[in-house]
Amino acid sequence: APEVVKKLTGAQVGYAGPVNLPASVKVVADLSIQGRSNFECGGNETDYHLINVNFGRDFPTPEFHDFRSVKSGDSCAQCQKGSLSLQNGIEVGHIFQLGTRYSECMGLYYTDEQGKRQIIEMGCYGIGMSRVIAATVEQSHDDRGIIWPSGIAPFQAHLIGLNLDQKAVKKQAEKLYEKLKKKGIEVLFDDRDLSPGKKFADADLLGIPMRLTISPRSLEQGGVELKLRNSNAATVLSEKDLWTSMTNFTASNT
Repeated sequence: APEVVKKLTGAQVGYAGPVNLPASVKVVADLSIQGRSNFECGGNETDYHLINVNFGRDFPTPEFHDFRSVKSGDSCAQCQKGSLSLQNGIEVGHIFQLGTRYSECMGLYYTDEQGKRQIIEMGCYGIGMSRVIAATVEQSHDDRGIIWPSGIAPFQAHLIGLNLDQKAVKKQAEKLYEKLKKKGIEVLFDDRDLSPGKKFADADLLGIPMRLTISPRSLEQGGVELKLRNSNAATVLSEKDLWTSMTNFTASNT
């Protein structure tokens, strides 16, 4: 508190230092400054600092403890030689040591090799599904949206129908949708009355691994347009070749 600093040193906060303090004042310091020499500190007089101060010469060597939070570039608290590097991370799972807190309440015991009754030591673990999703999106995306790995994608295929007001297109799109479901393929069918650009942009944003498009153009060219989310190339395939390509992709990305 400012009033305590003023009472002990006669200086305002910011100008207090360890030199010439009353003997009753115990000085402690952070481990990060252990081993330093010729440093600057407050001069115990407002607007004044001391330079070239040293432990043991200008004031008694303080006790060193771990007080401050580290930052990138800090030296090692043990050897003073290494440099700390901080990296961002996310906790996707954790383990808790529960001890006997709950086993005592529930009366959980076992008999050891000597035939003695012992209380069970408990532990638990958990995986945060929302954190897994956040970590995945952070690692697998581009400027258009998510790129889901096949193993955890919410759908395997994103079926887009264009110009569904045309009966032939609508019929083929709905037919493919039903076939995909019968084959056990999780599919999202976009049958909204929107422009191709809007539908494709939404598909990229959602990031489902395979995009299948049925349109007047694809039918004229003999089938369904297949585009993988992690590729810019799109290919029109016959239905037979489509199943082969989808099977190969799923097998190689599981």
